[in-house]
Amino acid sequence: MKRVAAARKPRAPRTERNPPAPDFGPAARLAAILAPPAPAAPPVLTKWVWHYRTLLRLRARLAAECDEHLHAAATASEPRLGEREDRADDELECDLLFAQIRAEEGMLAEVEAALQRLRRGTYGVCEKSGEAIPPARLRTTPWARYTRAVAARLEPPRPK
Repeated sequence: MKRVAAARKPRAPRTERNPPAPDFGPAARLAAILAPPAPAAPPVLTKWVWHYRTLLRLRARLAAECDEHLHAAATASEPRLGEREDRADDELECDLLFAQIRAEEGMLAEVEAALQRLRRGTYGVCEKSGEAIPPARLRTTPWARYTRAVAARLEPPRPK
């Protein structure tokens, strides 16, 4: 039986797009191998970098708080033996935790939507009117979707 040599794939020529493989032989410095990769530039316009980083920090904080409250709600909802008043207190605590979790999840959704607008290039533009949202509003509320005037029109009237 004859052995058929496997067809070798021709190597691509070394170009800018196809650089040579890194040499991690004995001559390579340990620091070069173990150094963390350089942080990637944010995928947003330069004028929005502060907002992007602020929203990322806010998202991380909200996610951590939400996880913490979910854990607390899970332990609070475990059935315990005891007085009826104790169980009622536990139920109230659990209900309050779930209300906090819903609020945090809503806020997380707003922050995530703002990050998506940053990536798409529509951040800082009112979703209803198409006008630019003032920088001062975006500094105080980086997840703002609307100008202050549009937000006031969309907000339901408050009972007196």
